[in-house]
Amino acid sequence: VHATITSHDDAGNEVIATHDHQVNIDNHANATITIDDVTKDNILNHDELNAEKQFVHGNVGGDARVGDVVDLDIHGNHFTGSVVDFGNGNLGYNIEVDPAAFSRNQGEIDGKVNVHATIKSHDDAGNVVVQTAEHTVYIDNHANTTISIDDVTKDNLLNHDELAAKTQFIHGVVDGDAKLHDRVDIEIKGNHFKGEVIDLGNGQLGYNIPVDPRVFSNNKGEVDGTVNVHATITSHDDAGNEVIATHDHQVNIDNHANATITIDDVTKDNILNHDELNAEKQFVHGNVGGDARV
Repeated sequence: VHATITSHDDAGNEVIATHDHQVNIDNHANATITIDDVTKDNILNHDELNAEKQFVHGNVGGDARVGDVVDLDIHGNHFTGSVVDFGNGNLGYNIEVDPAAFSRNQGEIDGKVNVHATIKSHDDAGNVVVQTAEHTVYIDNHANTTISIDDVTKDNLLNHDELAAKTQFIHGVVDGDAKLHDRVDIEIKGNHFKGEVIDLGNGQLGYNIPVDPRVFSNNKGEVDGTVNVHATITSHDDAGNEVIATHDHQVNIDNHANATITIDDVTKDNILNHDELNAEKQFVHGNVGGDARV
């Protein structure tokens, strides 16, 4: 700004005086706001959605000041907080939100939810600034896993010798979110045998758990029947969701064989006479049945 004055003294002398002054112009304020990942993996799993609360947090900068209002919009639900001092020259916010704003957590959900943050600040000149940020949060409230049980033996039938053996193995394949070392439980007639998931090779995971054959049958007397094998696996997906999968398999028990044999009359009258005794040979014949085979 340049000011000029023209004056005269009493003697009629004229004088012109000037002065310059700088005026600063600032017609805007600046602020920044960010939104951090809501969780370490930025995925809300079943337990996290079921929690009483989650926190949405981030940093602010520019003309933002402690106490400035921060508003979070999640699916039309608004949660309000203030800028706080994080220390080390950093300002930010940490606002409690209801996890139900992200999802009702009912059924199997895979999706994403937008979080919209708004900060309103003023600079030293009194200019107002409103700044916003967007952040996507992922929702995964379920894990999936499968487990199968193979035939216990080649014919899926335990015979007398197999029941009398020291050990039999229950084995099968697992899939989905199942991982190495996941727990596998085998239940046979209330008896539990525990193992874990192993690498079967060729991209397959499974298990191979030794069991006491006596849990199928005490192998006394003639036993024909079936026994149920119940397998359970507990797994977690990358989001931390837990899943329990089960499978049932019938094993057949047969610890005895049956056979019959008869002897027919050696001759028509079942009497060997002189000539028949003097013959080069005679034949003894009869029938067999049951489990007898050619």
